[in-house]
Amino acid sequence: MARATSQRGIAATEFALWLPIIVVLIAGVLDWGTYMSTRASLQRAVTDGARVGASKFEPATEAAGSVARPAALARARQVIVDQGLECGNGCTLTTSFCFANLVGPCDVSSQGGGRLPPPVDSLLVEVSYTFVPWFGFAFTPDRIRTDFVMAMENQRPGGP
Repeated sequence: MARATSQRGIAATEFALWLPIIVVLIAGVLDWGTYMSTRASLQRAVTDGARVGASKFEPATEAAGSVARPAALARARQVIVDQGLECGNGCTLTTSFCFANLVGPCDVSSQGGGRLPPPVDSLLVEVSYTFVPWFGFAFTPDRIRTDFVMAMENQRPGGP
């Protein structure tokens, strides 16, 4: 009888020793899973925003991007909300109109991105989001930055 009691005591001790390690591992998996899910949601938002903005007709009489940029911002913000995220104080959503073959906001090759100025008029949608993990045991990045460039459906004659 003493042997069975000591076996239960050993099992309880082993469980007590392993429990913190298991909890930290599970918390890390949940934090990284939430981070990756949030990043995918934000990428979907900028991609969809750029798609909607690039499809808007830009009359040559209007300023470049005056129709596309607000449409892209509205759609990206709506997708972020639909995904269950908040784009409040820790979220910056911006758009830029990029003229064909001109160095500008769409050219991030100087920042190590390896992208050249687009050969056609394009729309850039960017988001910077503050990520707050649930537990904080895993070392997840605290900022998520993602962008997407899409060619405008109708091109402006003559550039800027």
